[in-house]
Amino acid sequence: MPNLPQELVDRIIDQVASEIVEKYREELYSDWKEYEEGEGRELVSVAQCGLVCKTWLPRSRTHLFSTTRLSNDYESGADNINAFLRLLVRSGPISPLSFVQSLDLDLLGGPLNGGDTGRVLNLPMLTSLRIRTPDDKAPSIDEFFSGLTPHIRLLATNSPRLSCFHLDLNTDLPLPFLIHLLFNLPSLQSLTIGKPLGENYDIVNPDSTVPQHGTFPKRLLTLELHLSCGAGLFFAWLLTFAELPIPRSLALSLHLKDRDFPLEASLRPIDEYFRRAGSQLDSLSLALSRNYLDESDYSTVEHLNLERRLLESASRLSALTFAPSDDAWAVPRILGFLPSSKLTALTIVFEEDEEAEFPWGPMDEALSHPKFETLQRFAVEDYWANFKRNVSLLDEEARAAMPLARARGILHSRFSSD
Repeated sequence: MPNLPQELVDRIIDQVASEIVEKYREELYSDWKEYEEGEGRELVSVAQCGLVCKTWLPRSRTHLFSTTRLSNDYESGADNINAFLRLLVRSGPISPLSFVQSLDLDLLGGPLNGGDTGRVLNLPMLTSLRIRTPDDKAPSIDEFFSGLTPHIRLLATNSPRLSCFHLDLNTDLPLPFLIHLLFNLPSLQSLTIGKPLGENYDIVNPDSTVPQHGTFPKRLLTLELHLSCGAGLFFAWLLTFAELPIPRSLALSLHLKDRDFPLEASLRPIDEYFRRAGSQLDSLSLALSRNYLDESDYSTVEHLNLERRLLESASRLSALTFAPSDDAWAVPRILGFLPSSKLTALTIVFEEDEEAEFPWGPMDEALSHPKFETLQRFAVEDYWANFKRNVSLLDEEARAAMPLARARGILHSRFSSD
């Protein structure tokens, strides 16, 4: 084969990779298993580019390993960590680790031994890391976080570009580990704790020393917490800082459960944090679920008051997403007490019920208030939007029932420009 200019080689391989990305976008909301099987076939085509000749190999490796998914979930048949470790041994001086920019590390099958963890996390180009923890029934789960602790400290040295971290919980999270993570990853810009959808675990504070001395990541712009009432322990810790850490974007999803600590006492630090920091938030996503609460222990009125206090404190938002803890008919009332702000995007999320009736007319009237004059996008979405093609609940009937908002051109779906 005649030698091609390196620039042309790069463009050819980039085109192959871009076609894979485009296919991913098209199939994102189709059956996941079919997509995974299709992606496997497409990745073979990228690997085959690297077999053409030596000049094709470097660019191929960049695309092949830039986003890497590793798992030891034996039960689902997704175990590929051992094969990846064998590949590292055979790869010679040019390691695949040198190309990994985004790593999805699924440890549902249990913790790795310390040596394997160190080899997998030695990633000089890493910018994004997701770790899925073992579940609370896995062997050695008690040692998982203590075993991972020294590797978090090394990430700051081994992966100086790491800016996004997602700890996907399948068990409760000790507060000392979360603090250790924040103190040892100074370049973090985005941190997600827990699952956006599905069962929510919690922050716990076992009888161990909580680190008090350290620096909160100064560039942390986005913080997402999907937890239960143990989130109050984290906010209580934030309140101990002389200069209160405040991200630009905060997502707080709480599946409230009355567990080992009083519910009201757990929520009080969250209330205080919003009182002090709410007016400095640019973007807020709020969901308070009371599905697990015994209303005899915690009244509906008190719960809704908490929701109201948190939203009223966020007075300078440009973007707000909220899932009302009560039924859909609470939304016009919530819109009524939202403070005057600079809102440009407002999204309301419901867990769709085919028999539910939505107050489209009252919502339309509430949005006509002068305090919403800066609003450019209003969306009403299904809670399970990330797994569906049709995510918007603003069908033609709903749009017809909201003539004022429709005339302003503010009715939108997150995944389209309609």
